[in-house]
Amino acid sequence: MKYFIFKNFTIEYLFKNTDAEFSGYEDVSYFNKNSDAFMFLYFLPLDFYKNSQHVLSQIRSKVNYLLEVLPKNKPFYLFTIENLFKYQLVESKREHEQDLFDYNFFLYEQGKKHPQVKILNIDSFYKMHDFSDLINWKFFYTYNTPLSPDLSKSFSEWFLNRINKIEHKRKKCLILDLDNTLWGGIVGENGVGGICLGGDYPGNVFSDFQKMILELKAHGVILGLCSKNNLSDAEEVFLNHPSMILKWGDFVIKKINWSNKDQNLAEIAAELNIGTDSIVFVDDNPSEREQVKRYIEDIIVPDFPNEPYKIIPHFAKIFQKYFALYVLTEEDSKKTKQYEQKMLSQNLSKKFLNHDDFIKDLSINLQVSPVNAYNLSRFAQLCQKTNQFNLTTIRHTEMDLTTFMNAGHFLSCLSVSDKFGDHGITGAAIVILDRKKNEATIDTFLLSCRVLGKGIQNAYLVYILNKLFLMGIKRVFTAYVKSSKNSQTERFYDELGFKVLKKTDLNTQYEIVLNEPLKQTDLFVFTGDT
Repeated sequence: MKYFIFKNFTIEYLFKNTDAEFSGYEDVSYFNKNSDAFMFLYFLPLDFYKNSQHVLSQIRSKVNYLLEVLPKNKPFYLFTIENLFKYQLVESKREHEQDLFDYNFFLYEQGKKHPQVKILNIDSFYKMHDFSDLINWKFFYTYNTPLSPDLSKSFSEWFLNRINKIEHKRKKCLILDLDNTLWGGIVGENGVGGICLGGDYPGNVFSDFQKMILELKAHGVILGLCSKNNLSDAEEVFLNHPSMILKWGDFVIKKINWSNKDQNLAEIAAELNIGTDSIVFVDDNPSEREQVKRYIEDIIVPDFPNEPYKIIPHFAKIFQKYFALYVLTEEDSKKTKQYEQKMLSQNLSKKFLNHDDFIKDLSINLQVSPVNAYNLSRFAQLCQKTNQFNLTTIRHTEMDLTTFMNAGHFLSCLSVSDKFGDHGITGAAIVILDRKKNEATIDTFLLSCRVLGKGIQNAYLVYILNKLFLMGIKRVFTAYVKSSKNSQTERFYDELGFKVLKKTDLNTQYEIVLNEPLKQTDLFVFTGDT
């Protein structure tokens, strides 16, 4: 990603690890149109408070100008502004604070009006550091640097984290130990009444920690347990301890036994059908953490504080880093319920000898919908996050999708429901149309791991091909682009009758000629229309 950054101070050192080009000081007359994204990062002069309204008015006019001239199909990141140098002689004169609030409110309003605009709240970075450390006055006066160069690494990490939030890149699952993690003490030794939870210190810390975890669940993080414990002891705490915030049913999957935790975590990933790199595992025991890290290299295993009072600030940073979102989609808020439905479905499948009978018993409904303002964010989220069943793994943004839509190409998303409930939008397709040649190219075809294993992907593609046929499309081109995680899709197009045009180790090009509609399975009910 190549950025063009508008500035009014020297800020290049803050973006050392970023492919970026910079404007001149306060210059908005030129920008590189070939940039992938644009940023506006301004800081306030020291005497800002003397004429705050004028200063902010000038900055606002530059933002308005850029909103007019920058490409509408590329992201425009606007940083909020905060006063770094709080100096004034008349304590009661606070009008500049209202002016600053009004300016930042103006930025957030632009974020609502313009899909390409995303707001980065720089105050969240400032709060990570002591106020006295934000400015290095020597460098401020010699190199015109607004922030201390000592903070450049911290700023780079903060910036990347914010971009990942906007691009929907976050971990999917939090797996937790029990003893000395969700409560103080060991339930097998102390009994339910002997553990520390609620009340005075340190029990109040563990109660607050559970509240933080429950909030993650509400924001779409899958919760699970992995603990060396007796199942009956663990369950008794959840059922009978009066200060337990988390409930037994808040956890989609539980591995409470005496097996090695790396083995249990591998099984959790397999049963949820997610990668181990999508998991954050929290355990107070350093030897257990070390064993997991040694045998599952891509799992995130953060340190655990030695003192309980450090738990909340420590994990506030961890959860921000790995689970924060820029926007919460409807599917995010339903995530736990959807994975519970998935586990129920897997358990039911064991009762059927014939797979088709099992699929029919599920009463699966597939609803195909056009992409619009209501599902655009979720569509982009799928593009960013889906790895296993993703034929090309192209990470399209909301701006990319808007460009495709405006150009009249074929974009659809798939919602799946069954007798256990609604799984939400779990499939997505982008087809580039060439109506003059009656040809099309499947740019993106993907399905969430939550609904794999039922043949839905085949039915969805046949549905799309038949829609293309009705539109007059005669030839469809597509490709399988190999990644480290999508090997299960390698033969997908072959099995549906596509012809191989060209094949290399990493890329296979296909085509299919549509002379007539393809036969659709009768295992699913389709509703909606693209």
